[in-house]
Amino acid sequence: MSTSTLTDKGQTTVPQEIRDALKVKPRQRLTWSLRADGTAVVRPQPSALELFGSLKSAKKFPGRAAEREAVATILGTRQVIFFTQKGLVSVVPATGAVLWRFPFKYKTATAISPVVFGDIVYCSAAYGVGTSACKISKTGDGFAAVEIWSQPANVLANHWCTPVYSEGYIYGISGQASYGKAPLVCVDANTGKVMWKQPGFGMGGCTLVNGCVMVLNDAGDLVLVKAAPESYQEVARSHVLAGKCWNAASVSNGRIYARSTREGACLDVSAR
Repeated sequence: MSTSTLTDKGQTTVPQEIRDALKVKPRQRLTWSLRADGTAVVRPQPSALELFGSLKSAKKFPGRAAEREAVATILGTRQVIFFTQKGLVSVVPATGAVLWRFPFKYKTATAISPVVFGDIVYCSAAYGVGTSACKISKTGDGFAAVEIWSQPANVLANHWCTPVYSEGYIYGISGQASYGKAPLVCVDANTGKVMWKQPGFGMGGCTLVNGCVMVLNDAGDLVLVKAAPESYQEVARSHVLAGKCWNAASVSNGRIYARSTREGACLDVSAR
C-alpha cells in the first residue's frame, strides 16, 4: 500500500510506484471519481494526441473514399456510417463493431456524406456511378440494409455537395464538375422520383434553414429556395462573394458564414 500526505492547500504527491503503474507523465491531468462505498478512483486523462489516436479504428474497412461519414440513431441504435470504396459501413461508435453493410459502386472517388432520414440511408457519387437509397431493418441484435431505389448518374449524381433532407424530400446539387450549370434537384426520398430540376447553380453547396434550402452557388450567389416538392420556388438571391465557392454556407445566431477561394463573409440576417 502506498500513502501520501495532503497539504494545507489540498495538494498531494502521487507515489512513484502508482505513477509508474498508471504511466502518468509530468503535468498530465488526473480524473478523480467517488464511488458509493466512499472509495476514490483516480485515472490518468489522455492527452489530445492520445485521444485522437484512439479514434483510429482497428477495424480494416475497404478504403474510405474521402473520409466522409454520418452519425445517426437508426432503429434505436446510435451508429457511425462510413462511405467507403465498397459502399456504406455502419459501426458501433465505442467499439467499431460492424452493424451492417450496403454495397455501392465505386469509381475514382465518392465525396458526399451519407444522408440519413428515419431508417433510410442515401448515398451518391459522380463518375458515372449514380445514386441509391437503402432501408435498414433489425431482427434481434442483427441489422440488414436493402436497396429500395436507385438512379443512374445521368439522372442524379452528387459529386461533392452533400444534399439536405426535409419532410420526405432530398434537395441537392446534381452533376459532375458542371461549373455554373449544375442544377438544384428535388427528389422523393422514398422512391427516388425527381420532382424538379433548376439549372444554373454549379458546384456549390446546400444548407437547410427554417424550411428553406440555402444554396451557395459556385459563383458566390447566396440563394434561398423554399423546400417544396411541388416546384422550384426562389425566395431571395444575393451575390455575396467573389471567387469560386465549392462548399456550403453555415448559419449561427442570425448570421450566415460563407467563403470562397478568395474571401470570406459574415452576413447579419437577424430580425431587426
